[in-house]
Amino acid sequence: MSDDDLGAADRNDDHGEMNPLAELLRQLGFTDDDPPDIPTLLGNLNQLVTRLSAQGNVEVQWTAVKDTVRKLVGADGPDPFVNLASNREQAEALRLAASWLDETQVLPEIELTPMLWSRAEWVERTFTGWQTIVAPISERLGQAMMSTFLEQNDDFPDEFVALRNTLAQMMRSAAAMMYAEQVARAIAEVATTVVSSSDAALPLTSNAAAALLPTNIAEFCADLAESERDIAIYLALRETARMRLFCKATWLPSTLLVMVKHYAAEITIDTDVVSSAIDPRELANLDPAELQRVSETLFGKLFRPASTPEQRDVLERIEVLVALIEGWVDAVTETAATKWMTNAEALFEVVRRRRASGGPGEKALRALVGLLLTRRRVQQAKDLWIKLTAQLGAVERDTLWRHPDLLPTAQDLDSPEAFLHNDPAPPDQIDDELRKLLEQGE
Repeated sequence: MSDDDLGAADRNDDHGEMNPLAELLRQLGFTDDDPPDIPTLLGNLNQLVTRLSAQGNVEVQWTAVKDTVRKLVGADGPDPFVNLASNREQAEALRLAASWLDETQVLPEIELTPMLWSRAEWVERTFTGWQTIVAPISERLGQAMMSTFLEQNDDFPDEFVALRNTLAQMMRSAAAMMYAEQVARAIAEVATTVVSSSDAALPLTSNAAAALLPTNIAEFCADLAESERDIAIYLALRETARMRLFCKATWLPSTLLVMVKHYAAEITIDTDVVSSAIDPRELANLDPAELQRVSETLFGKLFRPASTPEQRDVLERIEVLVALIEGWVDAVTETAATKWMTNAEALFEVVRRRRASGGPGEKALRALVGLLLTRRRVQQAKDLWIKLTAQLGAVERDTLWRHPDLLPTAQDLDSPEAFLHNDPAPPDQIDDELRKLLEQGE
């Protein structure tokens, strides 16, 4: 095919419809009267790829994403620096939480540093954890879009193969940029709603600390009947209990993150919905405003439900482990709060309503990883932990966290009687399946 032929024969396809390649060339500045010089065309496209890469390459520039998160958080309202000295009421809440959990024998040997964070500090301290979770999605999305584009355009004339490959790389970059935009916005939304460092139900930090976010707690309490002081104490109980658990069960944080990362790496990208939003003919006009529009259009629509047996198995294991963590936190904090707070039941209800509407971490995981957790499991786990406490006592109950093989399974949550009457012996070493899973995350 000659350059002259391109201006005429390629203008329409066999059905009289506009040819996408011809339309793309016109958008890049070539007309019927000015057919493209191939080296010039490829040079222009390469410059565009370079511009796209500078804004957000296939290898997402995570520092730039974090900066975007910080800007979005800053634009949401005041975010003052806080510390224990400047907010004595919430500092006291953390002190009381530790003391009350000690008295009810909830992992009392764990020493946590009490801290108060601004939203910006939460972003800084948790961003690496988020990156670990979402990085596989970025790579998978970019590769899926490039492969789909190549498959859909496998009939390009030989002289335009280089052009097709360049456009495929542009699709890959555009998809990665779009996802990076979603990541930034999702994390920023979480940052403005979390009330503690572990409120997202994931071990996103490596700190042996219990941290509250006073700015977010104040906003959370604004329309509630209970006092901010009492709510802060109960939230501090939950934060302290959860972080003690993460520190005590040293295998737990890495295992949970590896499972989420593994699920993310195997998720099925809905390339049809992405392709419908990112038109190759519009890549030349892709700017931050258009990128944001596309990202908002696709928010929460990138992924298809888990389809393979492996995916469904990993999803169930994540659901059960998160439920066991949150159910345990519910059980131990309600026990501690009931002993000291006359309005404990009202505080439990505050947390239940918040969970029913979807917690900050749950919303982010659904949008960024396509991971949808069921709340029914949390109630099942809580009921089982309460029964185990009555049967074994707090100390023996918590020995079950020494190894994942000792914990209840999905079947145990559905039918707990057999587990309640079982006395499993501690395994001698980590099982092969867990070791394999951890090695995949390295």
